[in-house]
Order: sequence, then C-alpha cells, then structure tokens
Amino acid sequence: MKLETFKSIILVSLIGVSLVLSFIIWNFQPKYGTLQSKYVSEVDIGGIETTKRSVIKPKDIIFHKGQNHYGFHNALDAFDFYEAIYDWDFSDLTFESVLREDLVSEMIEIQFPLPIQTSFLQNLFSIDKADQLSNWSFEKMLIIPNKQLLTLNVYFMSEDEKHSFRVTVNNSEVYMDVMGLLNREHHLAKYIQLETEDHTFYLPEKGVNIPRRSLAIEYIEPPLLVNALFRNPSLVSHTIGETNYNDGQRMMEVLNDGRSMEFTNPIEIDEHLSFNQLLEMTLEHVNEHKGWTNTFILDESDTNANRLQFKMYYEGYPIFSHEDYSMIEQRWAGQDLYQYKRPLFKLTKLLNSEPVTLPTGVEIVEYLMENENYNINHINDIRLGYRLIYEEGSFSVRLEPTWYLKYNGRWAELIFDSLKTIDKEGV
Repeated sequence: MKLETFKSIILVSLIGVSLVLSFIIWNFQPKYGTLQSKYVSEVDIGGIETTKRSVIKPKDIIFHKGQNHYGFHNALDAFDFYEAIYDWDFSDLTFESVLREDLVSEMIEIQFPLPIQTSFLQNLFSIDKADQLSNWSFEKMLIIPNKQLLTLNVYFMSEDEKHSFRVTVNNSEVYMDVMGLLNREHHLAKYIQLETEDHTFYLPEKGVNIPRRSLAIEYIEPPLLVNALFRNPSLVSHTIGETNYNDGQRMMEVLNDGRSMEFTNPIEIDEHLSFNQLLEMTLEHVNEHKGWTNTFILDESDTNANRLQFKMYYEGYPIFSHEDYSMIEQRWAGQDLYQYKRPLFKLTKLLNSEPVTLPTGVEIVEYLMENENYNINHINDIRLGYRLIYEEGSFSVRLEPTWYLKYNGRWAELIFDSLKTIDKEGV
C-alpha cells in the first residue's frame, strides 16, 4: 500500500470520528437545567433599591386631646405626616426623667411596630448631637406643643420606660401645622382605648371603610435569584421539573407552586449582630438585586437570631399571609447570609376595587373582653390590614380587608361572623 493511500485512509477515519462526536454532542440532553456559567455581579429581579428611612414607618399615629383620642381616616395620610417630620430640625437635646403622659392634655403619639435603637435615630431625623445618645431602644415618640414659646417638644421614650430624652423644634410654621391638626379633630377619626397590663391599644370607634382589591401579579423567575444568591452559579444544579437549586452547600427551594422561595446556607451562627448591622447588611443585600418588589416595612427584629422581617404593605396597610407570601425575611451568620425568605411575585395593576366596612373598635373591644377564650393581657398588638388570597388559575391576588390580632406572639385573623374568630394557628 502506498504511503499516500494510507494517509488518505487515516484522514477519512479521523473525519468520520469527528462527525460522530459532533452528532453526539449536538443531540445530548443534559440532566440539569442550564444556569449562568459565571458569577453575575448585577442582578435585577424587577424591584427597586430602598433606604433605611423607607423601611422604618410607624404602625399608628394617635392624637390625644384631654380624654379623647383621634387618628387619621386614611393610613397613607399617617405616612405623609410622619415623612414630613424628616424635614424638621431638632435641637436642644436634653435627657429627662420619664414623662408623665397622664399629665399632658394635648399631644401626638407615634407608635412603631418594633423597638428601634437610639443610635439609629440619626438615620431617620435631623437631630443635633444624636451621636451622644446612649444606646437604648424606643417604640414611641411624643410630640407636645409649647403654646407659650410656639415650639414643639418631642420626647423619645424607652420601651422599659426607664429612659427618655427631649428635643425641640423651634419653627413656628411647623408648630402651626401641628396645632392645625390637633384643633381640627372633626377631620380625624375618633378612637377608643383597650387597656391591658402592658399595652394601650387605640381602635377607631366607628366602622372603617377599606376597599377589597384584586391585583394582577408578575412572577419572578427563580434563576434570577440563583445568580444573586450563589457565589458561582455555574456550580448550581437543578433537576429539570424540580424546585430545588443547590451547589452542594447552599440550597434554594421554590415553594407554593412558584409563589415563594427559601434560601439556606447552613453555617453556624456564632456571632450576634446589632440592629444597625443587621439592617445595613440586609438592605445592601436586597438592594444588590433590586429585591424590593413592592412596599416592604420593617416589622420584626430578633438580634439573638440575627433576624429581620419586613412586611408587605399596600396603600398604607400591612398584608398578612399564611404561606409567607407577604414578607421578606433574612437571617445572618456574621457577614454571611444564613437564610432568606421572600415572595416570587410582585403586585402590579389594580384590576378591581369594591368597598368593605369592617367591624367597629367598640365591637372588637366588647368581643375581646367578653370572650372567655381570650385573656386581654396576652394581646401583643391589634392591626387593620389585608389578608392576601391567591386566585387559583389566574395571575392575580385578592386583598381582603380585615382585623388582625397578635396573641401570645402569633398573628391571627379576627372574623366577625357572629363575632367568632378563626385561624387560631396564626399567620
């Protein structure tokens, strides 16, 4: 056989092998879903970035005049009033003994849903010498007019009622605005009290009108969060048709038919972080992938567990859900994210709205006082909000107005059908 013929045979053979290998590669179907092959530093899941101010909001603003109590008719009006305080200049910081509130005839009480450290105040308001404050926590601030000097005294009260400090607003225009609200109680809703051993709750005396709403939703694609949560997405495996993403250590599980997710990085939590550290890291992390897909407000903190929880709001009212559809929660282990829970959809277009009148504060107080299943001293909170109901078979949800009760640390819906409650397991 000539050398040239032998070379030709070898060349044809190599070409044939190459064609066979190409065919195999082209027709091979991988077992795992294809994810991004390299780390993605910027991910956008369709939300926005937010600030410390934006996630700290009051749960109630109460106007006290003598023995009478009032509140805004609309929750968004309360937020507008609170946000106007951002522009106030506070001066003359003074440490004082705890204020006797029962001796004050006129004041505005701003209640927060969780304790806030005084060291965090400089992130919220313009307070001169705020860095001199000792680090204790407050849950309310009181605004008291000084009619002689046309100024406002603002008190921050510690949650254990052992500490207090006062600042002053020396602005006559701001003073007149606040007095205008206090003197126009006929534009406000009258409230009644429910007093327990540890709390005083204020509820609207008359029935509250809040619309029942239907809203379209948009889903968030899980692979976007894979790129945001895993250091090297190319190492993440995902069996097609299943809901589990993992890289051998971290895991992201898609829950409730794609409506929520939970990410876990199982490492030891051996360092307790401060409230400020937790909020700083959580905001930075969620901002990195523009994860604030609706309005979320900080609702719970647990520094012992390095945990923060943000509740979804709509038109100024909190949204509650059994399946964790309405909250963002993160836990940290030092500088590493330990756990992350969130919804995988965002509320978009309003589809329908119809009026609903809820039970009055009088009915609620009478019911809780007379119902032998409740000890009012075990009530931690009472709020007006929405129950989120997923509409099966459609890209929409319904927000049902209702009253919620936090009892022994757990939220439960109050259903006033013959003044009976359901949902004893809580939310």
